[in-house]
Amino acid sequence: MTHTEMHNVKIMLPKPDTLTRKKLRGLSAHTPLALTVLLSIALSCVATTAPVAQSSASVIAIVNDRPVTEYAVLQRMKINSLLGSDKTKGVSKSKLRKKAIDELIDDVLKKVEAKRQKIAIPKAEVDRLIGQIAKSGNDTVKSFTKKLARQGIRLSSLRNQLESQLAWNTILQRRFGNRVKVSDREVDRRHTLLTKKPVNTTRLLNLKQIVFRYENGAPAGIVRSRFLEAQNMIQQFKGCGSLGRILANVPGVGVRDLPNIPLSGLPPQLVKVLSKIGRGGISPPNRTRTGIELIAYCSRRDLKPPSISKKDVENALREEQFLLHGTRYLRDLRKEALIDRRG
Repeated sequence: MTHTEMHNVKIMLPKPDTLTRKKLRGLSAHTPLALTVLLSIALSCVATTAPVAQSSASVIAIVNDRPVTEYAVLQRMKINSLLGSDKTKGVSKSKLRKKAIDELIDDVLKKVEAKRQKIAIPKAEVDRLIGQIAKSGNDTVKSFTKKLARQGIRLSSLRNQLESQLAWNTILQRRFGNRVKVSDREVDRRHTLLTKKPVNTTRLLNLKQIVFRYENGAPAGIVRSRFLEAQNMIQQFKGCGSLGRILANVPGVGVRDLPNIPLSGLPPQLVKVLSKIGRGGISPPNRTRTGIELIAYCSRRDLKPPSISKKDVENALREEQFLLHGTRYLRDLRKEALIDRRG
């Protein structure tokens, strides 16, 4: 790739892949099944969107005299999309909406059943889980809440989801805990199958995006001035650690950390650029509508999946059984409930 071709590379960065997130293992029946997915939020809040105001309190469904609102549906759709649990590519909005409504109806049924069984989840328990989620992304609860807000999600929506899941797991543990049995033979069989599979290593890159900003439609003179500033930075660049010193007195420059970016998720052209400049290098300037962009290649590491123990397999098999019991139990609750769907 020539220097001119590198100038024309459009730098497009993906969100951190779920492969970069540490998988939790050894879950007990007391641990919410959704938590293994929810913990990924803190590492997937990279792209930002404007907060969405509560547009409507219209009621979408009535479940045993308890309302499910339009706003709750929109919040759940955002959470599902952020988690990637919907696999939204190619799925119609109407199907995603139906899934969110079904989940919220189930949440109401879970909470009603928990109340009937006099199960109350302490606020401190939900706070503890939210703290774990924030910590998993090296955030405080306050900064994590701001990240959610940039996605148009209120922390209260996530709290409600966690609370219903905690209550449900307590119900299942009480009702089916003595019925869940896992044989050593089945654990050995599953463990053998899992450990025979080849282990794929994920290469993660730590990058920095530098933008010499200007307004969209800025005069050519301003664009060229910013381009020259970027060129001057490249000449002084001595690795990512030098950026603070170089840019300390340069106005209108944004630096964004991009940690743990999977190499496999990057555009092929950018992979070629990074391969050419190598670790500790920086890409040529690239002109966009709102600035001159560059990517600094700070470091990389190879991530291997954690080894799978027999205890991990046993816990997973127990979770499978609890999930099966829970599905049947929830189906019965739906049959007995008064559900009036309006949207």
